[in-house]
Amino acid sequence: MSKKPNAGTERVTATKTAFKVIEGIKALDGAGVTELARFLDLPKSTVHKHLVTLRDLGYVYTEDRQYILGYKFVNLSRTVEDRSELFRVMKPAVDTLAEMSEESAGLCVVNEHQLINIYWSDNGRSGEKEASGGRSHDFHASAAGKAILAQSSDEAVRECLGRNGTPERTENTITDEHELMNEISRIRERGIAFDREEQWADLRSVGLPVTSGQGAEVGAIYVLGPANRMSGKRFQEDIPVMMRGVVDKTE
Repeated sequence: MSKKPNAGTERVTATKTAFKVIEGIKALDGAGVTELARFLDLPKSTVHKHLVTLRDLGYVYTEDRQYILGYKFVNLSRTVEDRSELFRVMKPAVDTLAEMSEESAGLCVVNEHQLINIYWSDNGRSGEKEASGGRSHDFHASAAGKAILAQSSDEAVRECLGRNGTPERTENTITDEHELMNEISRIRERGIAFDREEQWADLRSVGLPVTSGQGAEVGAIYVLGPANRMSGKRFQEDIPVMMRGVVDKTE
């Protein structure tokens, strides 16, 4: 007699595919079946079935023969945001940083061993919205991720890197563990983290760790912009000082 799968290890492939489709629509900012199937490397029939089901449930809708994420996701997002003390406290700070720096600013939090970008403020300058608002950040390659790692012990950092890996995102990404641990050590000393075109080509960021009042939520705020603007004294000194000042006012 075959053994029944352990309930704690069961995975539902259809659920994973559905969320893959949802994330694909988000990444493409709306797409037709053929484009989405090609983007996700999935059969058109599979993608179509998921899209029709999601449309029936009200989570996507069609416009000009493209599938768009529906407004039901707004309610889900607000539910999550309402539960996050870090989001409530840091949202005004992120908005202020975006305005003062004239760059993009955002807030990342750690959730289930992943670094999730939960809020960003984009001033409309090209090239920043896709990076800050469209994707999650890597622990090893982003300023926000490295700022968070620096708050942990070396053992916890190595455990995180072992779990998530250190994939090469650009030619500047630090993939060597020894070199990365040295970088983490320097961040601990200066209290600020820098991403020098390590996560995305031609984009740099500065990260500062933040925690909720009770320390239950761990995260980091960041300012991100094109390398030609995020350079020299502005990148190394002015932006970090600005970030510290804004965060100090929230405490």
